[in-house]
Amino acid sequence: MEKESEIIKKMSNKKWKFSNKKYVFELQKFLDIADNIKDEELRIIVVGQMLKCDRRLTKVAEEMFKKIREET
Repeated sequence: MEKESEIIKKMSNKKWKFSNKKYVFELQKFLDIADNIKDEELRIIVVGQMLKCDRRLTKVAEEMFKKIREET
């Protein structure tokens, strides 16, 4: 499996997310736990689904940021 830092870099170039130390800590913790899944196919599915959720949540947050900027 790819190293955590490689996965984190691929996830997004969104600096606002990765400047949050708690977010990065929790992400690294998740990846450490997922790395212990012995079934490679299952590990790929679990990590992939988490990344999809993260991308969607990021998109929602950015849409909210944009809306707030437009309203002010």
